[in-house]
Amino acid sequence: MNTTHERGRLGGTCWWRLLLTTALAVVLGTVIAACGSDEPTATPVPAQPTPTPVPQVQFPEREIEWIVGWPAGGGFDLAARTIGDFMGEELGVDVVVRNHTGAGGRRAVDAVRRGAPDGYTISIMNMPMQLMAEKLDPAGADFEGFEWIGQAVRQENIVTAPKTASFNTPEEVAAAEPRICMPGLAGHNFLVAAVSTEVMDIPWKVVSGFAGGADTRAAMLRGECDISWTVANPQVVASISPEDDFKGLWVYSDERLDWAPDTPTVAELGYPELGGPKLLNSGLVAAPAGTPAAIVKLIEDSFQRALNDPDVVARLREGGMEVLPMSGQATDDAVGGMDALLTEFTDVVKARQEAQ
Repeated sequence: MNTTHERGRLGGTCWWRLLLTTALAVVLGTVIAACGSDEPTATPVPAQPTPTPVPQVQFPEREIEWIVGWPAGGGFDLAARTIGDFMGEELGVDVVVRNHTGAGGRRAVDAVRRGAPDGYTISIMNMPMQLMAEKLDPAGADFEGFEWIGQAVRQENIVTAPKTASFNTPEEVAAAEPRICMPGLAGHNFLVAAVSTEVMDIPWKVVSGFAGGADTRAAMLRGECDISWTVANPQVVASISPEDDFKGLWVYSDERLDWAPDTPTVAELGYPELGGPKLLNSGLVAAPAGTPAAIVKLIEDSFQRALNDPDVVARLREGGMEVLPMSGQATDDAVGGMDALLTEFTDVVKARQEAQ
């Protein structure tokens, strides 16, 4: 009995010891494994904040006013009405053209400068002429501060002379010292001629006072003057046709014009600084400074779609204007180029005006 009882006690004692030893071994092994592991401890990824939804722009909710600085029936007025009609149908509101005439378009510039920056006022500006007017007689317009929508239309600049003229290149013109036909000492053609003659070293010998393009061409044929800076309207285009009496000497566009394929560009003739949009007669569209970017984008998108509509393009070309769409950013860049060029030649232009 006693022997059996002692064996039972020993057997029980060994079982508990075995259990305790095993448990300690497991715990110790886990600690050792954790301390010796090279694997990095996973770092919890913080929860990402929920993006704030972008509010939808409720625009437009009423009519948009398109300000034009010239009388009804002119080229820029036609552009505003034609493009505005398309935009109005697309945006679901009226785009109303209002003519703020006077001061060579500067009243319209001032109206958009003072307009509320809410997208309900836009304007078409005659550039670079408006820039030059501001430099000659500052009125507070900051053209690089406007929110540019794009280029509506443009008219190419071309220099013409009678076919019998002995000169063709700028160097030949400079040597011949021709009399320059000029309706007046203001306006776009005057500006282009003033800057070009300075850059090309062409003497400034002006005969002015003609009553427009037709009178200027007639004066050249009568021998009263010899060369003319002008925009390429349909009448000018017709005048340099093979059967007519005039020839084109050079154009200011980046490439030769389809209707004057034999007339070189100023860049081809060695004067790239005068080429591109810097001196072209451009109708650029802008909204007041500070107009929200989302609203500017809505207007620009509709504006650009209008300029890619075949009916809109056909009507504008019938009015003697070319359509070359430019984005708002490209237009802003073009205005910067115009400003840099005109800043350099402001004193020259002023001197040309005062020389007569």
